[in-house]
Amino acid sequence: MRITYPKDGTTYMCSVGFMVSDGTNKYVVTSGHCRPDISTYFNQGTTNLGQMPFKHQGGNSDVGIIGGGPSNVTYQGGKIYLTSTTSGKYEITQNASEDVVGEVVRMSGASTATNSEQMGTITNKNFSVSVDGYNYTKLRLASYTSVGGDSGGTVYNGNKLKGINMGHSGTSAFYCQLEYVLIDLSAITGKTINILF
Repeated sequence: MRITYPKDGTTYMCSVGFMVSDGTNKYVVTSGHCRPDISTYFNQGTTNLGQMPFKHQGGNSDVGIIGGGPSNVTYQGGKIYLTSTTSGKYEITQNASEDVVGEVVRMSGASTATNSEQMGTITNKNFSVSVDGYNYTKLRLASYTSVGGDSGGTVYNGNKLKGINMGHSGTSAFYCQLEYVLIDLSAITGKTINILF
């Protein structure tokens, strides 16, 4: 699902990964680099989703959570946006130790996956990269296609949630593994973050 935000008079786009809860509040998960500043509001179509009160960049993840919009905003946990008109559902999750080189992964992003499903395989379980001054490690490098606007998109296979898309390197893409995303979100919020199914 596409989300948009303003920056320097221009509207930019990122993608929704999945929904989470801290036990009290519900949030949309996307990439942390999608927030230019804490006062930025995010929208899905004409719906105001709220701001990104927490984000983490560096180490094992690039992640942020969006929430605090109007009370009528709904959080449809478990949904994977396969195209602009169809969806699937995640029902289980994958821990970091379960990842295997050669394993099939799929990505749903606002730019790429609305045209066709992106599929590839994991080629590196400990990919390191420096982006915007932040150093990352333990990212997953995979052979699916990713373009601008796909940041934060759902990485999955079938009904198994694997992480969120972060960016691309040449003809490959890299993503943040789900377990590390949840660990870092819990650390920055000070609360246990759980996935909404």
